[in-house]
Amino acid sequence: MPEIRRATIADAEEIAALEKASFTVPWSIRSIRYELSENPLAHLFIITENQAVLGYAGYHRIIDECEITNICVLASERQRGLGEALLRQLLLDARERGLIRASLEVRPSNLAALALYAKFGFRPIGLRHKYYPDNQEDALILGLALRAEGMLLAD
Repeated sequence: MPEIRRATIADAEEIAALEKASFTVPWSIRSIRYELSENPLAHLFIITENQAVLGYAGYHRIIDECEITNICVLASERQRGLGEALLRQLLLDARERGLIRASLEVRPSNLAALALYAKFGFRPIGLRHKYYPDNQEDALILGLALRAEGMLLAD
């Protein structure tokens, strides 16, 4: 049974491997270590099973907002609800910290991610032109009010 916990500096190498396997422009190990050990705004979680890291997700607390930085699940472990579980954990954590909104950027071509975010009630609030450096793809900015009734946060 998968378990979610806060990520620690000891998880940096596995998170970096997930990034490299999943993204065309992955975060560096240095950036990940900074997020885990020095950035007071960062909150990262990992999902594990049998001591193996299957995915991770993180957000930055920006005043009263939750800016989701990454949600990443190993390709071989997708379609198991792990990304949904990680997103739920992030939103619950942000809500418990008194944050009132969540936002994120997503590629318009990432249909699986768009479906997941829509399931939680995220709605388009903007567009960042040529946001992704690997192919100059735009990013949709999605937002969610964390205090809204009917949020999909309970299991």
